[in-house]
Amino acid sequence: MSIEWWAQLCSQAKANLVGQGITNVIVQTGDGTLGAPDHAPFDAVLVSAAARHVPEPLVRQLRAGGRLTQPIGPGRQEEVVLFVQEGPGLRRRGVLTKTCFVRLRGRHGISSP
Repeated sequence: MSIEWWAQLCSQAKANLVGQGITNVIVQTGDGTLGAPDHAPFDAVLVSAAARHVPEPLVRQLRAGGRLTQPIGPGRQEEVVLFVQEGPGLRRRGVLTKTCFVRLRGRHGISSP
C-alpha cells in the first residue's frame, strides 16, 4: 500500500511497478497522513516526508510490535527515526540517519511557511 499526494507521481509509480511485473502493491493518490485504515493494521509504515511528529492516524494503524520509520523535523533538516508500536503508542528506538526531506503534506503534516 502506498499513498502519494501528487497524482502525477502516483501514476508514474503505478507504471513503474507494472513495468517491473509487480502486481501486489496498491498505489493511490491521497493524504498519506491519514494512512489507509481500510487496509490496516500494518506490520510496517514508511513515511517519506518530514514532519515534527508522527501523524496519529498512522500510529493507530500499526499492529502491536509494528515498526514505523519517518523523518522527524521541520523540513530540510531531519533525523530518520525508527519507532516501534508498544502498548498504547510508539516507542522511539533510535535515529537511523540525518537527512533532508520535503515537508509532509496533509491534515497532520507541516503547513507551508
